[in-house]
Amino acid sequence: MHTIQSQIDALSQTVRQRSAAGEIDGLDELLAQRLELIKTLWNQSQGTIHEAQVQQYLSQLVSQDDVEIAQLETEKKRIRKLQQDYKKGHKAVGQYANIKKFR
Repeated sequence: MHTIQSQIDALSQTVRQRSAAGEIDGLDELLAQRLELIKTLWNQSQGTIHEAQVQQYLSQLVSQDDVEIAQLETEKKRIRKLQQDYKKGHKAVGQYANIKKFR
C-alpha cells in the first residue's frame, strides 16, 4: 500500500512540476495513471484496517489538488489581465501613430 502511495505522490509531483513549467504534453496520460493507482489503492484498502488511513490520505490529496487548481486559476486570470493590458497598450500606440500621420 505504501508503494502505491509513493507512486501516486511521485506522479502528483511530476504533474505539478510540468504544469508549473507550462509543459502540458503528456499530462493527461500522467493524470490517468495517477487515477488508476488511486482506484487500485482504494480497492485494496476497502474492508481492511487501512481503509481509514487511505481515506484520510485521499482526502489530503483532494485538498492539495483543490489548492493547486485555485492557484492555477489565479495565474490564468493574471495572464489574461496581462494580455488585455498588452492589447490595450498596443491599440493605444497604433492610435497615436495614426494621429501623428494625419498631423
